Amino acid sequence: MIAREHYPLEKAAKILNCSVDDLIYLGSIGTLKVYILTGSFRLKAHSVYSCEFRKKYQDQTYEVFPHTRYAQLMPACLARIEAHQDTDVILERKPIFFDEEQLIGYFHYSLRREDYFYPDFEMLTEWLRNGRNIDDITPPPVKVSECKMVVMANDLERYQQSTIEPAKNQVTPNGHKERHAKNREEVLGAALSVLAAWPEKCRYSNGKINASAIAELVIEKGYQFWHENGEPPLKKDKISRLVSDWIGKVKQYKPVE
Repeated sequence: MIAREHYPLEKAAKILNCSVDDLIYLGSIGTLKVYILTGSFRLKAHSVYSCEFRKKYQDQTYEVFPHTRYAQLMPACLARIEAHQDTDVILERKPIFFDEEQLIGYFHYSLRREDYFYPDFEMLTEWLRNGRNIDDITPPPVKVSECKMVVMANDLERYQQSTIEPAKNQVTPNGHKERHAKNREEVLGAALSVLAAWPEKCRYSNGKINASAIAELVIEKGYQFWHENGEPPLKKDKISRLVSDWIGKVKQYKPVE
């Protein structure tokens, strides 16, 4: 077999001995990344900043490197495909951090058609101000059916490795318990990180640690720990309870001033 950088879904499905629908399902739940080949489309990035940072930074739209061949589909887009909808292409978004700490905005990616005119923000604003419909001056969005979906070879290999069955005589922990243990480990690591970075926000006025405040910070700073979607694997109440349980194992004392 020829070594490839990527495989079409049909070929990837044969390698994994599954169906194309299975691959789309894995993509919709974030287990396997699915890309499209940009081909003759133009890949654009649009930076959008939160209100407090827009005075310092300017929202901009610019073309990504022309040689970029791949664009990652969002799980939400694949979920629509799974429901047999010919949906618009919805591409990944990436967080923008200030000093590698504070989330200040996002890069949104989109496909644009070649040889089509796309109005800028000022033109769209003026068009709307005059009571006109934006659809009258913007080209139609690119549909998934117009693109070729692929899986990267390295992602395919990693998924294969993660699903290899252990030897029959090998004793392994229950997969369900192992996954929950990993989730707790990640959350406790994030909790320790926010406690070290923002100790004053993680304590009550009497100096004792506030588990609920730590849980809120873990969720607020989620993109620093879970780069795919910024969401911790546990809900806020479970994070708070987990942190509280561990804090309760030792007696707390007010920090010495």
